[in-house]
Amino acid sequence: MGKTELLSPAGNFDSLKMAVMAGANAVYFGAKNFNARAKAENFGANLKDAVAFAHMYGTKVYLTLNTLVENNEIFELVETVNNALKANVDAFIVQDFGVVNIIKNCFPQAVIHASTQMAVNNYLGAIKAQQMGIKRVVLSRETSLEDIKLIKQNTNLEIEYFIQGALCVCFSGNCYMSSYLFSKSGNRGECLQPCRLFYKAILKGKEIGKGYLLSAKDLNMSKRLKDLMTAGVDSFKIEGRLRRPAYVFETTKTYRKIIDNNFSVCENDQITLKKAFNRGDFTEGYLNGNANIIDEKIQNNKGYKIGKVVAFNTGKKFNIVTIKTKIINKGDGLKFIKDGIEKASISAIDVKQKNNLFEITTTSIIPKDSDVYLILDSKQEETDLKFIRKLPLDIKLIAMANKPLLLKAKLNYGFNSSNQILSIEVEGDICSNATKIPLDYISAKQSLEKLNNTNFFLNNFELETDNVFVTKKQLNEIRRNLLEKINQYFLKENNVIFNENYLKEINFKNYLKNNNITIEIGENLNSKADFFVVKPKDFTKFDFKKISHKNAFLYIPSFLPNKDFLIIKNILENSPNLGVYAQNIGALNFNRKTILGAKLNIKNIFSIKELINENVDLIETSPELTEENFNILNNAYNIPMIKSNLNNFELMTLLHCPIKTLYKNTCSNCKFCENIHLQMQNGKEFALNRYKILTCYFTLQSI
Repeated sequence: MGKTELLSPAGNFDSLKMAVMAGANAVYFGAKNFNARAKAENFGANLKDAVAFAHMYGTKVYLTLNTLVENNEIFELVETVNNALKANVDAFIVQDFGVVNIIKNCFPQAVIHASTQMAVNNYLGAIKAQQMGIKRVVLSRETSLEDIKLIKQNTNLEIEYFIQGALCVCFSGNCYMSSYLFSKSGNRGECLQPCRLFYKAILKGKEIGKGYLLSAKDLNMSKRLKDLMTAGVDSFKIEGRLRRPAYVFETTKTYRKIIDNNFSVCENDQITLKKAFNRGDFTEGYLNGNANIIDEKIQNNKGYKIGKVVAFNTGKKFNIVTIKTKIINKGDGLKFIKDGIEKASISAIDVKQKNNLFEITTTSIIPKDSDVYLILDSKQEETDLKFIRKLPLDIKLIAMANKPLLLKAKLNYGFNSSNQILSIEVEGDICSNATKIPLDYISAKQSLEKLNNTNFFLNNFELETDNVFVTKKQLNEIRRNLLEKINQYFLKENNVIFNENYLKEINFKNYLKNNNITIEIGENLNSKADFFVVKPKDFTKFDFKKISHKNAFLYIPSFLPNKDFLIIKNILENSPNLGVYAQNIGALNFNRKTILGAKLNIKNIFSIKELINENVDLIETSPELTEENFNILNNAYNIPMIKSNLNNFELMTLLHCPIKTLYKNTCSNCKFCENIHLQMQNGKEFALNRYKILTCYFTLQSI
């Protein structure tokens, strides 16, 4: 796609403006429904204005439809897509395979990007995505450079990759913890982030660790952009639709600078990113292997270290904390950390400077010698929110006697991608000969350059006249008409092709089937279940020749790097009667008898329509599917179907090593053992399990 794209988040219109002003080539945001950030302000009636504003600066707009959709929401989804296409949205970021099916069949002009929630992470999955008509994949954050290269070599897909912002500890699309604990699904945009809570690690009744054991640091790939681009990444994505507009501006501005400077990164860039938002002093995620991504001591914004507490005095009502630092401004947000533990966070309201020290009034108790971190730079944020980059407007005014007043304008727009020229003409009243004061250059320019509350500035002005009289009212009116015509140009509706009949063509039959189907997952070679899914604790040591079950399937992890794929491929080549239990679309390309596994998150009829083929023997629906909707799906297809359950389900799939977090060990000194539990403060416990191919896969299951 040419030059690498910088893609920024927009949780609301202010954030959108900040992203555009800072130089984003594209922005992504949600409508009021079907997006994975339900708590963001998002876009409703102002969607059309948002797209128009972005396009005026040459910034593309991608609408997030990255949640799972229920059967009864299909027509609402279709209306959302239709309205977005009318508003000229450039692409849709999609998780649900049913949404892919609906969009490509109902709206053939639409461009579809696979959300990171779709969990594409290897070239088999990418090939399948391409076969589905998807143009771009937002790769899982766990995807390695090697696998990025393989995807680029084996497909024509654009590749998008997260470079900054929050990092989910669980493999995206496969986190069911919030749904299990709070009935708020991350796959529906409602995640309450139980990963950010405090946990204890328990082994045989004894505590072996405690802290924010599932709280991942923020990503910062600023030093790895060239590696990512060389591997094949086309779009660098900043996470943060729930963060402040100033965060969007500062991160976008910084990465814009780094990209434009041939990926050169300086220390000031790191300081800027830390001040914008810094959880855990950042991580480069999984690019360096199974790295330490957890900060078990602090689970929120740490900011940037600016000084130290040199004194703390307790008063009757208020306390005084004295800080040695270069500068603190009124309104700054400060965090105090001692021995790696957060002690307090305050807003600096009453600030007094004495010599090189700053005294702040607070009600908090803050230990002496605490390190001081800036988590909100009030002056910088104020400056950011006022920043506006105006577009140059060239105007020629022609005022000739007995002819309409004519304004010819050229707008230079679109410089976040490629500069373009919009030429517009506007006519006004008939000009009369001047009897006293003829129109002159200065007065005409003064009226036409009144653009303070717009996104334009008068770049060049010409006047062609032959001694006519024009009132200020006429000049103001023709200027307003010009601005309205420009506005309407960017707001013009797209002509949408809508194949409405596709929805009517779906055949909703009513099959009566056996609902007592059983499935067993594990190593039990004596399984009596109807379907046996072989999931060894160590794939490389298991003797697959001993499997005799007539309906046996190999467990295919939802995350499958190429090194593990080669092991799986070898197992299948040597086990011709073994099917595949698919939890990622890549597994569908093995062309074996198949179980559509629970982690494919099937929740609607159109998902089945998109994924089903002659090899499918069983469909295991999403564990979050209601009984009512399961019955609809079950009766609609003459294929065995089973509903998984969140009880005793893999609520999280972890690709980092939680054992390293607990013991600080290395792989060569592995300390994993069975029966480790993670315990919440309310006493709720989860079993930490592991299975291995070459990669170690950890899961959390309810007890």
